[in-house]
Amino acid sequence: MTDKIPAGYTPKSLFRKYTQNFTDAANGHTTKLTAYRRFEDEKLNHRLHIEVSVPKMLFGNNLQELGEANFGAVVSRLQRILSFNMGIEVSEETIENSIVTKAHFGKNVPLPYPRTSIDAILELQKGDLGKAFEVNHREYKNNGEALYFYTKTRNLIFYDKVKDYQKPKSQATDKEKTSKEKEIVALGLLRHKEILRFEIRLVGQQSVNSFITKATGKRTERITLRELFNEALCRDAVLYAWKDLTKRPANQLAFKLSVSPEDVLNTLMEQARDRKSNVHGLNRVLIHFGLFQLINQFGAHYVRNKFEKVWSDKTCGKRLNDKIKESALSLKDIPNAEIVGLIDTALNKFEKYTFDY
Repeated sequence: MTDKIPAGYTPKSLFRKYTQNFTDAANGHTTKLTAYRRFEDEKLNHRLHIEVSVPKMLFGNNLQELGEANFGAVVSRLQRILSFNMGIEVSEETIENSIVTKAHFGKNVPLPYPRTSIDAILELQKGDLGKAFEVNHREYKNNGEALYFYTKTRNLIFYDKVKDYQKPKSQATDKEKTSKEKEIVALGLLRHKEILRFEIRLVGQQSVNSFITKATGKRTERITLRELFNEALCRDAVLYAWKDLTKRPANQLAFKLSVSPEDVLNTLMEQARDRKSNVHGLNRVLIHFGLFQLINQFGAHYVRNKFEKVWSDKTCGKRLNDKIKESALSLKDIPNAEIVGLIDTALNKFEKYTFDY
């Protein structure tokens, strides 16, 4: 919607920001609305930004996952909230075709007894996504844990969903607790459940478009709510982020099953013998053995940082990466840690998690 500029106004005086939130009394979920009025191309331009947790708006919790079949109900529900509760008249068609500038892709991964979310986080914290990503492992008083790989525009988060429900807002990874989610905890409905939550949080339209382009292999310049509400796209997004973590050579070493040093050495020596290796083969065995032991025990991020305290990035950057890649290839037959395999299987199946309440 645009208007002509009122006489006597300057561009600076034309910018306005308006905020309005609505909290649903039935489930405690808050729909956040921000309106912007700004000067563009000699006209006043108005933009409306809506931020909402779709599963919480529809179900009152985000344990119950959404599917494509829920899209109509989501649009209708949001349209009613905007119209009847917030005084914003907008058609369902406009909502369906609205541009997505922020997105959280998520998957609940139930873990079988006796595996726990903490087991998963302790294993995954050995991973590394390169210098662009900071890594933060948080522990809480109630034994809950969360693992963050993050930049300014993209966060990959693994956390204990059950423990996170029990945390106060100041400590929780998911800051908004609906009344239904509080009831779920109070009634003990999550007792004896282990649920690892994996989220990819994207901030900004450019970040959303770039990530979806990489995940789907199709150039995306803008994406609508209708296009985003697609099971295949969501699966592609989750698997792309997961594989970006697990398929890196350093992380392949980090996430492998912890086997005895003797078994690792025997594997490498058998390969050297089959190749009838010379003294350079001995050097390779020693390098591959050492890298595996270090990265598998201490993690890729830790080992890389250690080396860079002594040698420059130029010295140990590509050279170290090449050695790690060779080591991962030599030890490819060692299986992943069981917990990593369980997560990988669940994400590839991509079965909708159902929580009846």
